[in-house]
Amino acid sequence: MPVTPFVNEPFVDFTQPENKRRMQAALDDIRSRLGREYDIVIGGKRLKTAGKIFSMNPAHPAQVIGVHQRAGAEHVEEAMQAAQAAFTTWSRTSAEERAGLLFRAAALIRERSFEFCAG
Repeated sequence: MPVTPFVNEPFVDFTQPENKRRMQAALDDIRSRLGREYDIVIGGKRLKTAGKIFSMNPAHPAQVIGVHQRAGAEHVEEAMQAAQAAFTTWSRTSAEERAGLLFRAAALIRERSFEFCAG
């Protein structure tokens, strides 16, 4: 993948009907997911816990944005083992491959820019 000099992403022109439509669709999509519960993922395994963390909208404190699992001491060992196993592979990953992953992540963020702005 060719590397070009860094430039900031351009601003979105909301006077364009298509941009307004895409932003409204993204806002509607995010609104439909408010209050959703998210699992902890340790070593590729999804877990639910008894304890929860509630993320609230600071502008509307009664509005729950999302519910997250509260990890406890019982999750530490498994999480550490999973992180060490991942590091073994990651530490042997070339700089070019790591950069490629970052470029692909940036491309996904660009593709989903309206969703990221809405969230």
